Amino acid sequence: MTKTTQFNVTIAMVLIGLAVTAKADVLTFDANGLGAGVTDGSANWNGQTWYNSSTNVMWSDWSNSATTAAFGNNNGAAGTVTLMTTHTAGGIVFNAPGSGVYTLSGGTVALSSSAGITANVSATINSAINPLVNQTWTVADGAKLTVGRINNGSEIIKAGAGTLEINTNNQFNYTGTGSTRITGGTVRVTVDNALGLNKTVTFDGAGATMQYALDTLVSGSFVMTQQGTINVEGIKNVSLNTTMSGPGGFVKTGSGKLIFNAGGTAHTVGGVIEVTQGTMIQQASAGTASFLVNGGTLDRNTGAFSETINVMSGKLYGLNKSTGVLNVLNGGTFQMTITGTQNSRFFGTTNVLEGGTLTGHAGTETSGAYNGLSVDVLNVSGTLDPTHNGVDYFVAGDTTFASTGAYICDIGKASALAPPLDWDQLMLKGSLTVAAGATFKVSSMGVDPTGWDKDVSNAWMVGNVAQGHSITGLENFAIDATSLFTAAQNAGFPGG
Repeated sequence: MTKTTQFNVTIAMVLIGLAVTAKADVLTFDANGLGAGVTDGSANWNGQTWYNSSTNVMWSDWSNSATTAAFGNNNGAAGTVTLMTTHTAGGIVFNAPGSGVYTLSGGTVALSSSAGITANVSATINSAINPLVNQTWTVADGAKLTVGRINNGSEIIKAGAGTLEINTNNQFNYTGTGSTRITGGTVRVTVDNALGLNKTVTFDGAGATMQYALDTLVSGSFVMTQQGTINVEGIKNVSLNTTMSGPGGFVKTGSGKLIFNAGGTAHTVGGVIEVTQGTMIQQASAGTASFLVNGGTLDRNTGAFSETINVMSGKLYGLNKSTGVLNVLNGGTFQMTITGTQNSRFFGTTNVLEGGTLTGHAGTETSGAYNGLSVDVLNVSGTLDPTHNGVDYFVAGDTTFASTGAYICDIGKASALAPPLDWDQLMLKGSLTVAAGATFKVSSMGVDPTGWDKDVSNAWMVGNVAQGHSITGLENFAIDATSLFTAAQNAGFPGG
C-alpha cells in the first residue's frame, strides 16, 4: 500500500467514526508529508508529517504521548519544525539529516519519559520544553544541543560528551525542586539564571563541566561528587555566590575570572581545586580542599573573609581550618591580595614547584602589621616573591629551598611607610634547608638599603636554634652582592 492510498483509507475510517491511533515507539519526522520518500526539511509538527515505518500519520498527543519523535533522515537539508501549540512526546531524538541543523520553533514540547532528549548531532530547540519527569538529555561528542525556555521542576541529567547550551533566563520558568546533574560533557550558559534561580548543580561524572559565556552572579549550590570543571570564557567575570560541598573538587579553566566565593560563604569541598587557566579569586574558605595552581593564577583575597593570623607566644593561630596541599607550578601564580591585617592560613604543605611563583599583591595594608600567608611546611623549587608589597610569609614547620628555588626580597617600599615599619619578610619557626644553586636576592625600591641587614630589615627570620631548629646550607644561597644582607640566623623572631 502506498503512502497516498493509506492516507485515503485513514480519512475514510475517520469519516465513519472509527478511532484511529498511530501507536509506534518511534515516529520519524517527514517534511515531505504524503509525497514520495522520507525527507528532511521544514514543516509543521501537527501535519501529516510523521512516518511510522510504513506510512505517514498525524501526531496524536493522546496516543503518542509516550512515543519518541525522531528527526533526521540523511535525505535533504534540515529545516525548521514549527509547533503551533503544545505537543506531548515520550522523548526526542536528533539523528543526522542530509545537511544542516534541525530547529524546533514555537509552542511547547512536553516530554513524558525519562529518556528525555538525545542529540546524536547538533540541534536547536527554541520551543519551550516541559520535562514532565526527571529525565536525561544526552548530547553526543562533538554535538551541541541549544535550548531556551525550560519549564517545570524536574531534574535534568546532562549526559554524553557534547555540549548543552541554554540561552534563556529561566528564573521564573524552571522552578520547584528542579536541579541539574552533569554526568558527562558540558553545560554552557549564555544568560543569567539559565538553570533557574537558587538551584543545585551536581558534578557527577568525569569531565563534568559548567561553562560560563557571560558576566554573572551564580546562586544556589554546587555538589561535587566527583572532580568537575568550571570554565569561564574570554574576559568574563563569574562570581560564585554558592555553597559548595562534596568529596570532589574542580578545575578552573578558561581565560576569564572566577570569584570563589562572592558571598564569603564557607565550603566543605574535600577534593583538589586546580587552576590551570585564567584567574581564580578565593574569597571564602574551601574546607579541606587542596590547591593546585597549574598554569593559572590563584589570588587569595583575604579582605573578603575572616582569617586573621595572630602571632602570640611563638604560636600561630588561624580561623580558617583549611588543610591539604597548595601546589604552584608550570607558570602558575599564587597571589595574596591583602587588606589591613588580614592573613591567609593553610594547615598543610605548600609546594612552590619549578616554574611556579608564590607572590603578594597588597591592596591596603596596616603599617607594622603581619599581613601575609601562613603555612605549616614550605618547599620551594620555584620562586618565592613578596613583590615589594608588605606581604609576609609565616612557616610553622620546616622550610626547604631546592637547587632551583629562589627567594626575592624587596626590603624597601616607595611609600610614606619608613623603615623599620614596612618590609617583606620570611618568618620561619622550624628548620631551614637550602640546596646548592638556590638564589637569594635582596633589593630595594625607593629606599636606600644602607644599614638594612638581617637584624634591621627583618627580611629573613629563623626560629631559635636553642629550641631545636636547625639551619642548613645558607652558604648555598647566591646572595646579591649589592646587598648588605648577612646570611645568618636572626634571633629576633617573635616568640623565638
